[in-house]
Amino acid sequence: MTVSGGEKLNIGALGNMVPQLHMHVIARRSDDAAWPGPVWGVGTAEPHDNEALTVLVDTLRMKIAELPSYSY
Repeated sequence: MTVSGGEKLNIGALGNMVPQLHMHVIARRSDDAAWPGPVWGVGTAEPHDNEALTVLVDTLRMKIAELPSYSY
């Protein structure tokens, strides 16, 4: 699958570190530090600056609001 900003999309449902089920959706590129292995535990975490984080959160909220709603 081609993904904006990535060459491969990994989707995993993991629950071994916390009790609830949660999903990880990770766009991968062949030049990332962990390619082709798992992303967990590779490299050093680099925090977003506050402005970049605000833009990311606002963009995600806008995209989620655009999703169709379903009623069952």
